[in-house]
Amino acid sequence: MAMGAGGGGDTAWVGKKPLRRLGGMADALSIASDLGFSVPQEDVQNLGNVTGLTDKSDTLIRVLRDLTSAQRDLANLQVELQGRQDDNSVAHLTHVSEMEKKCQKLAKTTSILKDVIQNKDRIIARLQQPYSLDCLPVEAEFQRQFSELLLKAASDYGALTTAITDFQWSQSFKDPPSVWGE
Repeated sequence: MAMGAGGGGDTAWVGKKPLRRLGGMADALSIASDLGFSVPQEDVQNLGNVTGLTDKSDTLIRVLRDLTSAQRDLANLQVELQGRQDDNSVAHLTHVSEMEKKCQKLAKTTSILKDVIQNKDRIIARLQQPYSLDCLPVEAEFQRQFSELLLKAASDYGALTTAITDFQWSQSFKDPPSVWGE
């Protein structure tokens, strides 16, 4: 392909655009001829012979554009899906109702702490007193044996309960056991 300046070739192509879009090369030749370069006529004819290929190329380009558009839509959907998954994973941190629940818990805890601070003298005095309700006084030297006895009693609570029930039942009789034998 000779690229001379202006007037050294077939001028029938100059100023004319191809009737059909033949592809990238036809556009390039058309632009070159518009700029004044000489374009050999055989190149244009060779491009004219490949119109069947150009139709297939146009179809391929259209399909590739559709594919690219579908891929772009898919990528956008994936980004949105990821965003929603992220929203779900941090909803307990950012959702309004969750924040309200946390504020309520914090207010309740703050109230309890204020009460503790205001009544700390009473709490200290109460903790310094010996615990006197529901306890059995046991001498210090018998503490170990007493705790072992309680552990054994607790491990066989069912049998102990039955024995106590039997003992209470036997207390209901006023007569001495010698009378029972008859």
